[in-house]
Amino acid sequence: MERSYLIQRLKQPIGRINPFSFGGGGGGMCKEAMEALAQIWSWDYMGAAEFELGAVPEAFGKMEDKELVASFFTIPYKYEFRGWKETPAQTFEGKAQVFYLCIKEHEDEVKERMKRWAKKEPSYGGPDNTKERIRFNEGIADTPEDIDSGIVGWFELDNGFFFFSDEKMWRKTCEILEIKIPSKKKVSKQK
Repeated sequence: MERSYLIQRLKQPIGRINPFSFGGGGGGMCKEAMEALAQIWSWDYMGAAEFELGAVPEAFGKMEDKELVASFFTIPYKYEFRGWKETPAQTFEGKAQVFYLCIKEHEDEVKERMKRWAKKEPSYGGPDNTKERIRFNEGIADTPEDIDSGIVGWFELDNGFFFFSDEKMWRKTCEILEIKIPSKKKVSKQK
């Protein structure tokens, strides 16, 4: 697998295409694809041109004609909230159930990367350095509503894989990509 540098953040769907979702937004995708995806997630603003101009369709292309797998597991996380306004700095630690779909031969490495990112934000430097903050540890942490970023999914664009803290979004993504998913009774409720 290539290094993970571009990771598009995903939020809950707003049910329509957001014309102002630059820095994600699926630049280069047909309107029908964008409308279908708008029912599953909304693109978080990434603030960098590398996420535009065909990066999203290229990532989907990396998954095309490959054997894909979808699953879930529980991982420990650590999120250090730095504080803002009236909310003091806090550290959140625990375990969370996470969901992913990827090329089958990448599965072990995808899980290893998710484990690292759950403990430390990769955009802060080191060998896992990403272009922009992915906020995975923040997205899976059990935080109060005033700290919650609303980010519940991620699309890694360098290798073509998804990971989620939101089971419903994961299942809908698997359905649209026609990937077999584990039965619902095996998955516990999310926060």
